[in-house]
Amino acid sequence: GSLSLLASLHQHFAACFSPRGADSQPWTSDETVVAGGTVVLKCQVKDHEDSSLQWSNPAQQTLYFGEKRALRDNRIQLVRSTPHELSISISNVALADEGEYTCSIFTMPVRTAKSLVTVLGIPQKPIITGYKSSLREKETTTLNCQSSGSKPAAQLTWRKGDQELHGEPTRVQEDPNGKTFTVSSSVTFQVSREDDGADIVCSVNHESLKGADRSTSQRIEVLYTPTAKIRPDPPHPREGQKLLLHCEGRGNPVPQQYLWEKEGSVPPLKMTQESALIFPFLNKSDSGTYGCTATSNMGSYKAYYTLNVNGEPSRPPRPSPGILLACLPTPRSATSSPESSPRCAWRARGPAVGVWSPGSRSALECARRKPPAEWRAPVSPSGAPDAILLPLLSPGSNNYCLCVERPQSLARAGVGVPLSRGLRQGRYSGDQQGTRGVPATSWLQTG
Repeated sequence: GSLSLLASLHQHFAACFSPRGADSQPWTSDETVVAGGTVVLKCQVKDHEDSSLQWSNPAQQTLYFGEKRALRDNRIQLVRSTPHELSISISNVALADEGEYTCSIFTMPVRTAKSLVTVLGIPQKPIITGYKSSLREKETTTLNCQSSGSKPAAQLTWRKGDQELHGEPTRVQEDPNGKTFTVSSSVTFQVSREDDGADIVCSVNHESLKGADRSTSQRIEVLYTPTAKIRPDPPHPREGQKLLLHCEGRGNPVPQQYLWEKEGSVPPLKMTQESALIFPFLNKSDSGTYGCTATSNMGSYKAYYTLNVNGEPSRPPRPSPGILLACLPTPRSATSSPESSPRCAWRARGPAVGVWSPGSRSALECARRKPPAEWRAPVSPSGAPDAILLPLLSPGSNNYCLCVERPQSLARAGVGVPLSRGLRQGRYSGDQQGTRGVPATSWLQTG
């Protein structure tokens, strides 16, 4: 049309009047753009010699002549037009827009510069195939990954969690459009129980992504034989306590059946879907080695636990509060026989019964700072430290204190009803055989 005629006349005019010179040579640059993006083509010249710059596409269609639009394509817009520069933009670039674009200036001779536009095809999100519902431990499996639409051809990589998997080299196949490519890869590996719930990830690497992650993951399930361990509750059982032995089974699937056995005992103690073995009241006869067999449809596992029932706690308990009583017996010779020893009158010190803990001020006052190592033997017939005798003044004296740590236990030993409800102010009597470190046999309230 008129623009072509104008360009021809301008070329003829430039041929007649424009001198040659290197300053009239235009220059531009190659550009790379991602499909769907925008590319800017910039052409510059130092000495325009009163001539205009022109951009044309790979099909030699004029896009812009100076500031005049030549091709009706709304994707192509003028960015800048001066005697020394012509810049245009192409938006929503397609793969078909790739090629050499020419910038021309109509001097004599006509000078041109080429800009190679490369359009990158964005790879599609990869697809993983080949996984079945579940895998057995030590089974070998192969997974496949594929991604289409990349240009140039993309690369595929594999990983399991944070661990890289070495797959086969990426295979490349040209797409039907003749411009993009489909890439594929496969990976083969053996699974273990640690892989249960792991994510197998296939990632596509391509310059069009500019570092962005484009990947697909496949979570795998691994079936494996169970394991088990026995956990006691409480951790340090003692005689008379309630004990639960928990058989903690792990596996995929989780164990559904538990068989409890005691070594040397026939038949088995218990077969149940519950994992706990309960001892309502521990006896020393319960001591022994116990086995728990946890079973699933993948197999069985047997765990062992050795139970040793002791009358004493396995770790020292925290001292509990007790009751402090003072003894003020009638003075007698230390050599008096037990039959001639008078009854000892025990009373609560102070206006009311005092509560003490080992090392408290009231206990030290009673013991006259007597070290606990020199306290007398337990009073209770069971041998438990329910009460102890300690000198009030000095060894050999007939003044003693009775320190009751567990009044309820003494009540069971025949101390008297008031002790089972907690001591109250009053008079108490005891066998004075205890004053020489010999455990007394009974303690009675006298009023």
